[in-house]
Amino acid sequence: YESRDAEVEISSHRESAEPTMTRFIQQHMANILRPFADHVQGLLRSVDAIETKLAENREQLSRHGRLINGMDGQLKGIGETSATLRTDVDHNRHKLEQTSRTMNDVVTGLASTKSHMLEKLEPALKGQREELNLRLSGFNERVF
Repeated sequence: YESRDAEVEISSHRESAEPTMTRFIQQHMANILRPFADHVQGLLRSVDAIETKLAENREQLSRHGRLINGMDGQLKGIGETSATLRTDVDHNRHKLEQTSRTMNDVVTGLASTKSHMLEKLEPALKGQREELNLRLSGFNERVF
């Protein structure tokens, strides 16, 4: 008997028939199992490739995690700075409003003081004007 894949000749002698038959069965089983073994080897190579890719992805994920943590810290810092700036802006706005009110009060006070001083100085200035006019008229009469 000859197998298509295994070339084994079975001996008709009893003492050599058993080893020959065993070899035939082993070769036949090896031929039957070879596609399965090849497929398993292919699957093992695929598993190795997947494990390698998975390790790369884990490392990339870890790097991204570190980047995100760094960015999260930066965002918290920006938030704190923003809150501080908001407080400073509100404080400065309040101070500016107070300064504006104070300046308005000063302008009003100066206008009132000017008006009051003009009222007080008006009679004295009127008297000095009249005296000056009299002197000028006397001077003009003497010169002309």
